[in-house]
Amino acid sequence: MVLILGSLDQAKSQHRPECVTPGSDRGASYRGDVDVTESGIVCQRWDSKSFEGKSYPEAYPNSGLDDNYCRNIDGNEAVPWCFVDADTKQMAGCAVPNCYVSCKKPIIGNGMVSPDKMAIDSGATYSVTCDATFKISGSPIINCGQGNQLSELPTCEPASENDGNDNGETEDTSNQDYSGAGYTNISTILFVTLMCKIVMIY
Repeated sequence: MVLILGSLDQAKSQHRPECVTPGSDRGASYRGDVDVTESGIVCQRWDSKSFEGKSYPEAYPNSGLDDNYCRNIDGNEAVPWCFVDADTKQMAGCAVPNCYVSCKKPIIGNGMVSPDKMAIDSGATYSVTCDATFKISGSPIINCGQGNQLSELPTCEPASENDGNDNGETEDTSNQDYSGAGYTNISTILFVTLMCKIVMIY
């Protein structure tokens, strides 16, 4: 008998979400046992309030309105909540824990993704750097958002020959060939001037 009850409790807990997944149903599926508000006020029992002539558990049989546990009926509120006043229907949100959410590490062709982890927590970021002969197209920062979704991935594109001068770098002319037509004309003028001076001396 004890084994049967234990198995039933285990099966029940497996189908009873005890945390809220960010970006899902705002805790409508939450069936944990948090029964105090964010400010520490103990929740009122759901069957102590009525809705259209029925107790709340009767009016919302699929919302898990057990005892005084925080719930989000039909997901209409931002977070699971409960009633906090015995005489009125004053309500307040509860500090229900968020489920662990992570994003899998993406693969970027011709690039490297850091940190060196297979997954990162929700709200954390990956950074992307490209190989030496490639340049990044898009944001180098990838965010892990709600619902295990990564932000738009950048790509590593082949770098063109002119990419090195796109950032204000000046071209090095120290080793350029000065045998062009302009420099040939200057040499000719200097030679003629020198010959004229020699003729004048003689």
